[in-house]
Amino acid sequence: QFIVSCPETNAQLPVNPLPKLTIAPGSPAPGDSVSFTFDASQVRKDGSQLYVAWFDGVALQYSDLSADSKATVPADLQGTVYAAVVKDKSSAPTSQGLSTGLVMFEVAVPSYATNL
Repeated sequence: QFIVSCPETNAQLPVNPLPKLTIAPGSPAPGDSVSFTFDASQVRKDGSQLYVAWFDGVALQYSDLSADSKATVPADLQGTVYAAVVKDKSSAPTSQGLSTGLVMFEVAVPSYATNL
């Protein structure tokens, strides 16, 4: 969280604060099982299936998020990756479609990568 508080005299910011999201381990590899931490009381309100949206360059992939907040990192991610918890995977998420804030991590790019 970058904004902790503002003076009461400031106008309200035109942003929708989202619950904080963390990932463990912090630098996962493709295919790893990872755990996400977030405020479940704000996100898991109706018990519906949640997903992880993985943003990798211009690509977008989804993984199912288990009831214990675990997911598998897609096999072909590389470079700087952002992830967020979403409730719908039928189309690209908008800012209103995100259930959590974004978490960022790096996936090593092999020296022989040809798709950069």
